[in-house]
Amino acid sequence: MRIASIIESIVDGPGYRLSVFFSGCKLHCPQCHNKHLWDPASGTEMTVDEVINEVKKHRQISGVSVLGGEPLNQSYEVAKLCKAIKKILGHHIILYSGYKYEEILAGAEPYGMEVLPYVDILIDGRYDHSKRDISENNIFRGSTNQRIIDVQRSLNENRICVCSYDVYGNLKQVV
Repeated sequence: MRIASIIESIVDGPGYRLSVFFSGCKLHCPQCHNKHLWDPASGTEMTVDEVINEVKKHRQISGVSVLGGEPLNQSYEVAKLCKAIKKILGHHIILYSGYKYEEILAGAEPYGMEVLPYVDILIDGRYDHSKRDISENNIFRGSTNQRIIDVQRSLNENRICVCSYDVYGNLKQVV
């Protein structure tokens, strides 16, 4: 898999997290924050074991965020990585994707559905600069059209369960 970077973060989800940025994006949202990650050949080739070993070095983290580019453009690799993170390390996983939950369920990427059983939270939807909001009311998202979805509850209840966080990163509600 092509990884652009792995960094510690307090802005890509609740708590102190490790953010794994995947290279490549086919969506090309206008005024994207991460245009430099669009090239699928950028970054470094890494195995699941190499990424897991990198995650293990950060013992103080509360979870892992998977971002890009568009991580689901490498959906097979993301599924393997998320499965390993969950099964081996037990970490909370947030997936950022420009694809909406419904698009993932409909097969927008070949292995997108294989990722969801291991993801706790999905931040979905393409970045829309006309709806840009980086205030505390839109925490963890770039634009107001993006949703925070409790994936496991959504899968179990066969409906989209949208949630929100307060400014301290505490889960506020699930609708």
